[in-house]
This record gives sequence, structure tokens and C-alpha cells, in this order.
Amino acid sequence: MERRLVGFLVLLFGAAAALTWPELRRYRMDPVRYDQLAGTGVRLDEVTLYPEVREDFAYEGSPLARYLTYERQFVDFDEAAVLAMADQIAEDVGWRMIVAAKVPDIQEAERLLWVWGEEGTSGPAGPGSLPNERARDIMRWIAEGLIQANVYYGEEALFSRSFDTSVERRGDGHVDCDQIAHIFLHVAWRLDLDVREVLSPYHIYLAYVGPADVAGAELAVEPTAFRGRHGRHGSAEGLFDVGPRFFMMSDQLERYGHYRVAPDLQRAAGYFTHATDRDMDDSIASEVLRGITTRDALNTLDAPGDDEVRARWEAMERVLEGAEARLEGTRSPNLVSNLRLDHWRAFRWAMTLGDSERAAHHAARLAAIQSGYAALIIDNERLDEVAAARLLQVEGRAEARAALLSLYQERYGGPHGTSRGFAATDAHAEVLWGLAQLGDGASVADRFSRYLGPVMAYEERARADDRRYAAVAAQCVREVTGVDPALAKSCQEIVDWL
Repeated sequence: MERRLVGFLVLLFGAAAALTWPELRRYRMDPVRYDQLAGTGVRLDEVTLYPEVREDFAYEGSPLARYLTYERQFVDFDEAAVLAMADQIAEDVGWRMIVAAKVPDIQEAERLLWVWGEEGTSGPAGPGSLPNERARDIMRWIAEGLIQANVYYGEEALFSRSFDTSVERRGDGHVDCDQIAHIFLHVAWRLDLDVREVLSPYHIYLAYVGPADVAGAELAVEPTAFRGRHGRHGSAEGLFDVGPRFFMMSDQLERYGHYRVAPDLQRAAGYFTHATDRDMDDSIASEVLRGITTRDALNTLDAPGDDEVRARWEAMERVLEGAEARLEGTRSPNLVSNLRLDHWRAFRWAMTLGDSERAAHHAARLAAIQSGYAALIIDNERLDEVAAARLLQVEGRAEARAALLSLYQERYGGPHGTSRGFAATDAHAEVLWGLAQLGDGASVADRFSRYLGPVMAYEERARADDRRYAAVAAQCVREVTGVDPALAKSCQEIVDWL
């Protein structure tokens, strides 16, 4: 009788443990995982998978949750599904760590995996050497979790689009470097792993620093290589294995695949150093800004009128305001440059619609960003000067022609700048378009060759703003009718088509 009572109490305690910890209940029902754990001598009810006190994780809370919360301010989507996927990966990785280390505590399991060699016998990695394969396994297991979730690498900035089934693409989701890094960091937060983001030009990679009490070099991880060669090239089997560049020396990551950076910009931005919480929040704001303004392309919005268009424009302005609020004290070139580019796009959109008040607002913001954050602007094109010159033209100021001609000659190389037959950039096209509208006393053929022709060729190639393209073609019709009938006919066909 007493033995039966003891057995019943043990069974009752086990059931209570299973109900207390959902992951234990699932693993109790998974015979393979349960057998794996049983073979280690670790009791299921002793397992501490998620530490109550995090000792090593360097950031405040889950970076993934922070990303989703910020994006949720502007986009309505189910962030819980993204967190559930990342939680599942964290749970699987945690159990693999416990089984591999044969201890019930996740923090002790990590420490042992860093200390052990491949066979579990050698000592810790020495200073300057790479961590051993057992430490690498932890990062590799996170990558395998993404592969099993049928996720691929792809350029994206919004989690609301990454897992949107209405967007046609391979797999159940695609994520870019920032998003992959935040998924890795969510796992690290759950399991108390010291993994850091490392800042670099237009990119983020990871540094796995390891347990605080274990000596050894940090492990540099290129998370976009979690599936073969970024999941976009290579053999079929390569897409289901961690890529060859997933683990690299940090100095290799500073060189491979990135832009050359001027020393002043590298120092101002803190490139190739561990990101702080502030850096991470600025990066999130920058990515969401890029995602929203790409999704709701400015040039597709008509003048605010009906409710849908007004709502989209208000969302655009809110995300711009959110990014603006983070400017003071930032060291993020991506935040500064993305915000600058979006003000530029908004300026061009307003100019196309003839909204001079809105154009003046965005021109003023361009000037303020250039004045206050020049050290963090990645390219050297003076968008603020182009916007200011075009506003002078809209206002009918006499100095507009001189300002545009100065930009044409000094910034864009005069006639040599269009030697390939088209403008080089949006801003270059804006200068040429202004001069084409003003005219300069030259013959129609010369004006078309210098200004209008390169703008038309650029707009045809870029196809970023059909309304602008139609206006340029209409200018062509007015300019060349009676001079070049064949060209006038071609331009009219463009107007009619658009």
C-alpha cells in the first residue's frame, strides 16, 4: 500500500511538472527527445531551460520583441506568430544544449560546451583562437532551426511582410540580416547567451562572446549564411546546410562583402564594434522606416484625398516622425541616411504634384540633416542643395538658374555627366529637369541633348515615378514639335501610354 502511494505521488508530481512547464510536457510526449534526455542521467523535472536571472545576455529584453513592437505601431500584423517561431527555436536549441552537456541547467550547459573540445576532453580555447566546435554548435543549431522553419534569406525590412503568405516567394518566410540577427538574439535572450550585434555598413553580423567565466576569443557569425550561400545561389543540397561563411574571423567579416568606409565615418558610426541598446533601437527604427516607405512608395500616392490614400500618407508621416525623434544622439548612418533619402523622395513626390508647401517642408528637413549629421551621411551627394535650387525655381526666383547651372557643372560634371545618355541619379535628373524647364537660350536640339533627353532616358530606366515620366515626355512634345516630328510623335506616344 505504501509503495503504491509513493508511486502515485511520483506520478502526480511528474504530471504537475509537465503542466507547469509546457516544454516539459511536449518533450515527455516526444519519445526520441525523452529517450535522449534519459540517456544523459538528467531528470526531466530538474531541467532549467530558461534562466530566471540572466547573467550574460547583454541587452535589455528581447531585441526581436522590441523590433516587432516598434513595427506594430505602423503595421497591423500578428507578431505573436513570429515570436512563437523564435521561441520554438530557442526551446529546441536549449534542449540540444542540455542533452549535449548532460546537465540540467542551461547556463552550466553553455559553459561546458565552451570549455569542452570536440570529444569533451580538451580545455578552453586560448586567447586569439576560435572557440571549439561544441561552442559553434549552439549557433549552428539556431541556423538549423531557421532551416527547419522553412525560412530563407531575402531582402526585407518588415516582419509583417517576411511571413506574409500573400507575397509570392520561396519558403514560408524570408528575412534579411537585421531580422535574422534579431531572431538569433531572441534565442540568446531566452537562453542567456552573450551574443552581440556588430555594426557594419548597410549590414549587421553577430559576435558570440560566450560565458563570462570562460576565457577565449569571441565567435564571429555571419547570420545571412544560415542556409547555404545566403539561400539564393549554389547547389540544392547547399540550401539545407549552414553556409561555409557562417563562421568567419571578425577581421574577415570587416572586409568581405562590405563597402569601403572612410576612417572618419567608421569612427563616428562605431563600425565593427558591439552594438549598444541605443544602437539597436536606432537600427530598428531605420529598418522599419525603409520598409514602410518602400511598401507605400511615395510616388504611388496621389494627393491626399480619399480615406485609403490619406491613411497611407499619415502612416508614412508617422514613421518619418518616429525616425526623426531618434536623430539626436544617434551614431547610426543607416538611420540618418534612410531618413535623408525618404525626405528626398517625399520632396520629389511633392514637386511632381505641385505641392510647394510640402516640398518646402521636406527641403528644410534635408538641410537640417545635412547640417547636423553630415559625419553620418554615407554618400556625398548634396540632396539639400538640389532641393533648395529647385524650390528657388518654383518660387520664380531669378537666382534659380544660376543655382541649377552651378550644380550641373560642379556637382554633376556638365555634359560629361550624361555621356552615357541618361542622368546618374534622382538628384541629377532633378537638376536636368529644372534646367530643361527653364531653358538657356540654346537651340532646341542642344537643350534636348543636354537636359531633357537624359532626364527622359533616366525616368524610362528607373520607372520610379510614372507621373514625372509623363510630365517630362509632355515637355518633350512641346519642345520638339515643329523641329523633330518623329521625336515629337515618340514623346506623345509615351504621354498617351502613361
